[in-house]
Amino acid sequence: MSKQSSKPTKESLLTFFVLVYALSVPFWLISFLTKNTGLPLDIPIGDIGAAFTPLAAAYIIAWRQNGARAAKALLGRLGDVRKLSVRSLLAVITVPSAVYAATYAALEMLGYGVPSGAGITFAGVLLLLGFFYAGAIGEEAGYTAYAADKALARFGSLQTALLIGTPWALWHVPSMLVQGRTLSWIAWGVGGTIAVRYIYVRLYQTSGGCVSAVLFMHVLFNLGRVLFPHSDSAEPLVEHAAVYYPVIALAALAFGILLRARPKLLGATTRHSLMTKMTK
Repeated sequence: MSKQSSKPTKESLLTFFVLVYALSVPFWLISFLTKNTGLPLDIPIGDIGAAFTPLAAAYIIAWRQNGARAAKALLGRLGDVRKLSVRSLLAVITVPSAVYAATYAALEMLGYGVPSGAGITFAGVLLLLGFFYAGAIGEEAGYTAYAADKALARFGSLQTALLIGTPWALWHVPSMLVQGRTLSWIAWGVGGTIAVRYIYVRLYQTSGGCVSAVLFMHVLFNLGRVLFPHSDSAEPLVEHAAVYYPVIALAALAFGILLRARPKLLGATTRHSLMTKMTK
């Protein structure tokens, strides 16, 4: 691949992430000023607004580059649920479930022990589904519907995951600092977050560019963290990041190997570009 062909994409992604970070600064400041909010997963209050900065950044860029129709088309891709195949849906459900099951097993085998429940009602689960789905829309409108599609037009899945996953992971660092995480914990968190992005990129790539597939998996990963057995005095996924995040990395590796061996497993080709549809 020539440097000339890759330069526009890298510049476009750089513009996107600079805008995401710039829009996020006020929300990070709010988080630092209002700690211990009691939200699920100890989410800083500013993260609620910051979650929508990728959507805002992608919308602004799409509008400026190609006009109102492109911006509207970007939003329209968030409702592409009809593209979600049964096999893709199975992957959406199976991968997060396997990660949390493997994490539970690893914690038990290592002798850390896991509390018996999560203490969340069915109504609470439904509320969390809506909360996490809204947040996933805010993030994946930018990271998947905009950035991933641009990157996959020229790069492979691993490079795309690194190009998007690295700044995405670092974008979470202010929240980790607000939560009082140690440097070693943050290192594990950043690595694990990049691994999650690789899973999302491969899912998106092999599902034929189905944004809804990534949205739903994003929701299930977040929901799983809340539903994972814990108590008021024990948060295994927080206390044992050195177990949880390596499990995610191994899951990403296994998912990548499986899809490399069977590239049409989820019913789609491995390379595509849907951006042309957005500008018609």
